[in-house]
Amino acid sequence: MTTTPPAQPQATAPAPKKGHRWLKILLALCALLILLLLLAPTLLSTSPGKSFLLAKVNARIPGKISADSLSLGWFSGAKVRNLQIKDPNGQTVLSLASADTGLTLTDALSTASLNLGNIVLRGLRATLITYPDGTTNLARALSAPAAPAGPPAPAPAAPASSSKHLVKGTLDAQDCQLTWTGQNAPPLTVDQISAKSTFNTNGGTCEIDLSANARAADGPSAPIAAHLSGTFFDDGTLKPLTALDATGKVTIQHLDLATLSPMLQAAGLKAALTGSSELTLTLAGGAHPTLTLDLPITNLAATGEATDGDTLRLPTATLTLNAALTADTLDIQKFQLASQLLNASAQGSVKLDAAPNAPTEPFTLSLAADVTGLKKQLPKLLNSVPDTRAAATLNGSADLAAKTFTISATSALSEKDDKTGQGNMLVLDPGTLLSWGAAPLDLRATATYDLARLQQIMSTSLPTGTTLAGARSVKIHLTGPLHLDAAGLQKFAALSLEPTAIGFDRIALKGFDLGKASVPFAMTSGVLTLTPTDVPANGGVIHLRGSLDLGKNIFTLDKPDKPTEFLSNLAINHELAAGALGFLPLVWGGDKAGNLAAVSGTLNVSLADASLPLDPALLKSNGVLNGSLRIDNLSTNSPVFKQLLEQLGPIAKITQPDILAIRGGQIPETPFALANGKITYHDLTIHANAVDIVLGGAVGLDQTIAMNMSINTKAANIPIPVTLKGTTTQPQLTVSPDALKNTLQNVAPKALENLLNRK
Repeated sequence: MTTTPPAQPQATAPAPKKGHRWLKILLALCALLILLLLLAPTLLSTSPGKSFLLAKVNARIPGKISADSLSLGWFSGAKVRNLQIKDPNGQTVLSLASADTGLTLTDALSTASLNLGNIVLRGLRATLITYPDGTTNLARALSAPAAPAGPPAPAPAAPASSSKHLVKGTLDAQDCQLTWTGQNAPPLTVDQISAKSTFNTNGGTCEIDLSANARAADGPSAPIAAHLSGTFFDDGTLKPLTALDATGKVTIQHLDLATLSPMLQAAGLKAALTGSSELTLTLAGGAHPTLTLDLPITNLAATGEATDGDTLRLPTATLTLNAALTADTLDIQKFQLASQLLNASAQGSVKLDAAPNAPTEPFTLSLAADVTGLKKQLPKLLNSVPDTRAAATLNGSADLAAKTFTISATSALSEKDDKTGQGNMLVLDPGTLLSWGAAPLDLRATATYDLARLQQIMSTSLPTGTTLAGARSVKIHLTGPLHLDAAGLQKFAALSLEPTAIGFDRIALKGFDLGKASVPFAMTSGVLTLTPTDVPANGGVIHLRGSLDLGKNIFTLDKPDKPTEFLSNLAINHELAAGALGFLPLVWGGDKAGNLAAVSGTLNVSLADASLPLDPALLKSNGVLNGSLRIDNLSTNSPVFKQLLEQLGPIAKITQPDILAIRGGQIPETPFALANGKITYHDLTIHANAVDIVLGGAVGLDQTIAMNMSINTKAANIPIPVTLKGTTTQPQLTVSPDALKNTLQNVAPKALENLLNRK
């Protein structure tokens, strides 16, 4: 029998370890992530990747950025084709045909430095618009959306330390164009731009060479060339101006001055220029950066509304500037504008900061103009300006930050007629502070004036027939701030003037003829107060007093305890009767030249109150005047009385033909008042030879009449009512037929009785 050997136990495979499986999966995921990371630039450069990337960017800005293609790489430079930036309204702000850079993603992730490599831009087109609020269309396209209102988020804590991001590279721009339009300015276009530049913010040399053409609106183009070289940065930080080590030069060749015409017109100077120039601008950096400008002009001609159609021609003119900049001053070695008819120069230092204890620097400004020569070329524009030579010399120190100029040596502004020697001069004393900002003015000067000369200078602004005479010198001390942004006399509303006086030999104006006098006055905080003065006028006297508030633009009479005489025994003439006394029927119906009316007499006026705005519109609405008047020895042939005589024809024939002749008559003391643009009075009586004329009602400052009149004839002793309407130049009279019939019935018997008694 055979025996079967015992079966050997079967070996079993060990169970797999679960940790090894997860390790393989993790390695696979890491490999996938690394692959995705390596392929990320390629994926983002595809059409879906580009769309994804731009969508993320556009979600953060109001405008829109688009591109035909985008190429990124870890070790290859970024590229873009047909890039466009549009504003929120869909208008294209910037387009770029192509941009090739040396910027790799590896460099972009560097925290120490950023090497942009060689950047090549082609076909850049930018249209920039500056809006009234100071923003631009580019800023509006790229600005981040406004954050919702709410409590301000706490500012993030500053990192303990941060490394500066240093940038370097080169730039090559080809076939570029920039157009800029500002508020009230013509478009400025710089095209055919070609620029090459190297830059390094780690203290390396930066250099740029540029050439382009520039034009305003549709004007001619001017070639521009510029070169700038130097070190502008130190360890990633921009150097201060006085630490720059740089040089530069800008030239504009064949500059046609017609290019500037649209800019001048946009600034409100409606003039057209022709001529040519060659502009050279040179810069040099260092501890004392310098600027040199040379602008020779040939065959300048200016015409247009600004010259009233005349043409100003200057065969040659030159503008030269040499200046240097220090930490707090601008040193002008030379500034000169030289031409045949106008010359200006400046030399010295100008403070740029407002340090109160900084030492002052000497500065001299000179100006000379041959107005006589200018008139020959600009006869229409300057026809009312007398022949003169104007000059100004200011010696002192300027502070541009404080907007002040302090006179340190005697300075003067003057004008003089070479033929007659007449002229005017203002000599500024040392210590005078001129200000065009917030600093208060402190003007100490001596004014030497000739009123006859001033009459020539101001002939176009003075009323016809004005005569000024007298020459004087007067001391002036004027202090306080100027409000240059205010209108009219309100510019001087905060000024004060120490007591002084203005003298004259004669002032004839609007029917007043003032004789030799000196009128003292002073001003405190814009209120000019006259010292009571008697001034001879029209054979009588003006008792001058009152105050003028420049802030409110109103003249106010000092209110006395009782009405006081303002005018005494002034001889009346037609101009006075038609002007200041136009509310009285002394020349009503006459023409402006006075050909239809003659008037004489002596006037006396007492005033109790006067508040008269200088603005005509405000005078009509707010003017106040209360007083009384008297006229003695009155004679007038006012056309309104002739018109009335025609209405009273039957009575005039029965009694006497000159029933309304006023010769040697009188207006007794009669109150009058101005309010709401109308002068009113009641029972104003004109005593004439054969009648008494009584008037009452109102005469507007606009010459309208609303009055009632009654005629009392000595023959009838029955008042005849008359209605007056119309205007002082065209009065309309209405006599009641019933009143006229009643008067005739009473006049006829008495006239017949007088006739029989004479026989």
